[in-house]
Amino acid sequence: MKKLFPILMAVLFSLPLQAQSPDKISYQAVIRNSSGNLILSETVGMRISILQGSIYGATIYVETHNTSTNGNGLVTIEIGSGTPVLGSFESIDWTNGPLFIKTETDPSGGSSYSISGTSQLLSVPYALHAKTAESLSGELNETDPVFSASLAANISTVDTAYWNGKLDSFSEVDPIFDVSLASDITGTDTARWNDKQDQLSAGNGINISSSNIVSVSVLSQAAGDMLFYDGNNWTRVPAGTSGQVLKSNGTAAPFWGYYNGIFATRNSGSTTYLTSTIVNYDGAWVTITVPCAGTIEVIASVWTRIGHVSGVEDLLYLNIGTTPTDEGEIYTLHIHSVPASYPSSTNTSHSTMLTRKFNVMAGTYTYYLNGKMVSGANNDDSFWYASLRAVFY
Repeated sequence: MKKLFPILMAVLFSLPLQAQSPDKISYQAVIRNSSGNLILSETVGMRISILQGSIYGATIYVETHNTSTNGNGLVTIEIGSGTPVLGSFESIDWTNGPLFIKTETDPSGGSSYSISGTSQLLSVPYALHAKTAESLSGELNETDPVFSASLAANISTVDTAYWNGKLDSFSEVDPIFDVSLASDITGTDTARWNDKQDQLSAGNGINISSSNIVSVSVLSQAAGDMLFYDGNNWTRVPAGTSGQVLKSNGTAAPFWGYYNGIFATRNSGSTTYLTSTIVNYDGAWVTITVPCAGTIEVIASVWTRIGHVSGVEDLLYLNIGTTPTDEGEIYTLHIHSVPASYPSSTNTSHSTMLTRKFNVMAGTYTYYLNGKMVSGANNDDSFWYASLRAVFY
């Protein structure tokens, strides 16, 4: 039995230098036999489907390929250039997502597809989405309603011919300044300004505002304190502690806190078999220490292998827990299934990403990747690889 190991879980896009946008998506995978050895320079059959809405959504496009692995066991195809079975690749509305790419493979080169996997198309290829611009034609007229309604729209070449003449004879008038007290200030007045300032000094409990001298309450104070003015009053901001930074939400008084840029990662490549009871993937845990209250988000990229028996539905639950036996609540579970109608296979490979958030206080926390087979458990079900990342913010 041969089996498919995807090495590129996200499709690759490129935009050649040509007038038309390309209707192709590059896809690569590595094929190995049941012993884990590469299948070199042999023909394989593949069926590619585009699904809309979910991994069980409507099939809007299907095509098939007959291709060969290279000397490294790598197979490369261009989705959009195969033999169409359903729909038209050029008519796919890439904006009407989410969209998923389903791949099915017959390692013997025929159409008995025994290996399948489905991945979400997480971003719309720029070159495909940009095809909407190709439908634009004719003259495009730009309008500026703000300019059209302004006085500037009525300026003519006759007006501009007189601009220099008008500026040469222009004299500035400031009616507001002319009637203000400032217009009567003389050189004699300004010479005495320093003397007037020297006569005014404010000590503790005194505030000088305009021509008013008023007493104010003296705030309690300590070394390292700061003052914040809220528009009406001064507020004391106590000194922070070592390692803290000053923060502000833009309106209230600033406060001291910790920089929220802490993260930790851990990878595991060992094999742990899945059973009908919850098990922890050996080595798939991550520990993080945080200095204050906040949120820890744990992200796990997981690869599993499911042994499938035709007629039996395989149902796998995955969870990020606080203990090696934490089964989690239903809203924290990630569910993957292989329908009973699928043909038997000792190795159906599946990759997925799951996340879970935890509200925490200052301290050290460890999180575990756990899983179990709810139905269809057999000796071929196992964790294959995982990468965990914990981020604090």
